[in-house]
Amino acid sequence: MASSRNAVLFGAALGGFCSYEAMFSTRPLDREVPATTSGSATPSRYDYILCGSGPGAAAWLRSTLHEAPTARILMLERGPYCKTDVLTEGNLVRLYLDSNRMIANYSHGVKQGCTLGGGTAINNYAWITPSYSDLKNALGMENDAHSQAIVGGFQEMCESLLGPRQPPHLLHQLLTASLPRDVGLITNSKILVQETNRNKVFLGAPTLNGAGERRSAFAGLIEPLWREHFRNLHIVTDQTVARVVFHEENQGDGSALPRVKGVQTADGSVFHTDTVVLACGALETPAVLMRSGIGAARHLRERGVPVLVDNPHVGQHLKDKMLLDDMILTDNTTGSFDESLLIVNRIFKDGASVQLHRYDKATVGNSYLALTRLLRGAWQDLVPSGGLSLLTAVHHATRYLSPRGYSAFCFQTYIKMQSEASITLADDVDRTASLDASKLFQELVDCEKELKARVMEVYKEIPEMRDAERIQYQTTVPAITSGAVSPHFRLVWHFAGTCRVGDVVDPHDFSVMGTKGLHVADMSVCRVTSDGGAMAMAYLTGHVVAAQMLQAKLLREQGEIKSTKEAQLRTGRLVYA
Repeated sequence: MASSRNAVLFGAALGGFCSYEAMFSTRPLDREVPATTSGSATPSRYDYILCGSGPGAAAWLRSTLHEAPTARILMLERGPYCKTDVLTEGNLVRLYLDSNRMIANYSHGVKQGCTLGGGTAINNYAWITPSYSDLKNALGMENDAHSQAIVGGFQEMCESLLGPRQPPHLLHQLLTASLPRDVGLITNSKILVQETNRNKVFLGAPTLNGAGERRSAFAGLIEPLWREHFRNLHIVTDQTVARVVFHEENQGDGSALPRVKGVQTADGSVFHTDTVVLACGALETPAVLMRSGIGAARHLRERGVPVLVDNPHVGQHLKDKMLLDDMILTDNTTGSFDESLLIVNRIFKDGASVQLHRYDKATVGNSYLALTRLLRGAWQDLVPSGGLSLLTAVHHATRYLSPRGYSAFCFQTYIKMQSEASITLADDVDRTASLDASKLFQELVDCEKELKARVMEVYKEIPEMRDAERIQYQTTVPAITSGAVSPHFRLVWHFAGTCRVGDVVDPHDFSVMGTKGLHVADMSVCRVTSDGGAMAMAYLTGHVVAAQMLQAKLLREQGEIKSTKEAQLRTGRLVYA
């Protein structure tokens, strides 16, 4: 009898263990994540509440749990969990349905990730490591021992995020064989932060492995952390953060300062904590601050929001680049491709950059992007060309789809803009984020002559990089070179600056000025957008914020400092006037 009972208990234990392994194994998720996902009962109070799940949030989470593995953390994400990879998805129905769930639309054709992983879940295939000059220009950090230690941790994180990379392909060599001698060539074999990224070419596609699997912020960092820390890390999806809740804390000198009490979501739920970290992106983070009463007092009163902290910089100074979309069709049919995307990125001395990435015709997502870009360019030039642009697009589309196997590349030119856009609260019930990028588009019109000249230089220099004897190619949107270029530009979505350091957040621990317990860990704190791609800079920003917050917390707990200004002076950080 005892033997039978033990056998039953053993079977139950084995079944429970197998169920545990199925739920928290290290293999990729093969199930939908429920709306509320947590490893244990939700505590009444958290050590941290992290709003957002993009690269800044993921890097902050990893760095924080690395130093404080027992911290109780709640992550709130306004979107769902979606399986779809929009670049490599082969199921057209799933691509369409999931893409609609994953993306939030703004004016000017701007899209932002609205799913676990944020923007990385919909656009995570181009990688350029940030440089020390990016750190200085964006966050005010010098290349000193303190910054080098932080960068070292970032490089280690990147290696775990990206995993094994594919070696350079023959086409890499053919496309860059005639580079000028003064242009540096960087491969993706190891992540190393350079002094500057300008006047360099970067090769590789490190965010996709040979099987075409993409490591988004969720798949690469958050999910493994969730499995390891499931008892303390709780993830709640489909929850929009309405505002941060405060209470007044007496400062001992008769004054009071708003102190974080928790977060209220759109459905009225309140989650309690002493520390909130906003990583909702450069469009949404300032909107959360404004809904919480932090922003320009006049605008908040117009929207019926009680003013907590009057700061006219919140939502302002949005920096971005403008993007010119074209495509290259080569006469080279070099094969032996894996399912990853072959990438070539060149950053010029003035900060302008070009990205070439190969379209994988075998995947629905790639071919959809390629063909729609062909048609969009043709439509823009339909009237000026008398309809010839459409015939040209059909010709190129036929070549693209040809079984002869022409190699096709997206050819994108990025130009940094000097003007600034802004985020305000819309006059709607939910007080959603409203983007005004009119000044950026006006700059395009005002600088048409200079832009045209720069684009012509780029269109000359990129073909000159190739081995002209072994590979020929042509661009597919002739209107870009034959007419005005300003109508063909669009926003890149490398947004930065809406909660910039020194104006909205304190540079020593990235706390929101005028409050206690509220921090920002995304690209909104950067004063400028980075050279080349912005994805890696977003990861680095989250990592920097976590490192600075943990250092300041440790010093305060040890009683070595009494104020944030003293901590800033102790760590040798730059103080903005």
